[in-house]
Amino acid sequence: MLAHADSRIFSGAESLFCDVVNGLSGDDRFEVVASAPPENPDLTAALADAADSGPVPVSAQPLRLAAFHLYDPRRILASRKAMTEVDPDVVFLNLPSPEYGATPLLAGLDHEVPILGLVHITAGMKEHGFRFGGARELLSRRALRRLDRACVVSDAAAGSFHEQWGSKDRHPALIRLREPAVTPESRELSRHRLGLPSDAGVIGIAGRLTAKQKGHDTLIEASVEMLRDRPDLIFVVAGDGPDLAMLEEQARSAGVSTNWRFLGAVRPLDSFYGAIDLIAIPSRFEGLPLVALEAIEAGVPGVASAVDGLADVWPADWRVLPDAPDALADRLAGLLEADPEELDSGIVEARQRMNAHVTADPSDDVSNLLAGMVSHA
Repeated sequence: MLAHADSRIFSGAESLFCDVVNGLSGDDRFEVVASAPPENPDLTAALADAADSGPVPVSAQPLRLAAFHLYDPRRILASRKAMTEVDPDVVFLNLPSPEYGATPLLAGLDHEVPILGLVHITAGMKEHGFRFGGARELLSRRALRRLDRACVVSDAAAGSFHEQWGSKDRHPALIRLREPAVTPESRELSRHRLGLPSDAGVIGIAGRLTAKQKGHDTLIEASVEMLRDRPDLIFVVAGDGPDLAMLEEQARSAGVSTNWRFLGAVRPLDSFYGAIDLIAIPSRFEGLPLVALEAIEAGVPGVASAVDGLADVWPADWRVLPDAPDALADRLAGLLEADPEELDSGIVEARQRMNAHVTADPSDDVSNLLAGMVSHA
């Protein structure tokens, strides 16, 4: 089996893929060879540890206008070379999104070799206002025609992927993520570590700083309203990414910058979960973000958008529509004033929901699927 990932960054999608590959390498039915880009040392190292051999070097896919880079002939040739060297019986392909990671589908691999794609985010580019979104969707759909089977991480994606992206697989498999492992520190210690006041109300948001997806801008808008009634509130951001300067400027322009703290990457997030009173996950689209599972495991209440995998695990009363800063502000303010029994009840509901979407070994849901594809090839 060839486990192929060509992401330029290492995020939750790559972490899940490496978890699955690690489990597959312990399955006697597979000899797992990995391929990964040297430009992403974290991914390369993780796959080197997870797979039986490799990684075979391939080219990383640029993030900007990603669908157009699927068709870069140099990257196609590099993918073809890697697959020729390995000569796999089956390919397991990491697809953080339909337009990101699909170059091997264009590399002319023998159609007798089946390809399974792990698709994390299935949202369309046009729907969410991405530049050249319609063209990017068309390019992605063309690539995905070669995909034999798909596995996804949310109920919504399982129901819509075939119709939306034209894949052969009419019934994608829903797979579970690894059970989150979080040990929150005490509030006092956590706030000391992160330089936060001990007596303020603290609302956190965590994840890569890509506002169009993660909705940091929506939380900044919501904070303007919340700070009118609670000027002592602090909003903390864990993560880095390309939109840092834009979000800092938005906070300054809105007059709330003194109440916002951009912490950069916080690893692990145990201190972050220990320090905050509530978490906000105002994403416009998602797969099933690890931060949601970790917050539930850590017992941190909060408000999330009612989209994709978040709708699978987050308590119904704690969800709002995306792009709705007023609703986000209102629900966060309500939770700040909620009694402990209400918060505990929400966490119990969230853990019950989460249990259906996590497992000790994420490869369990993938191994038999791959073995079946090989036997029917």
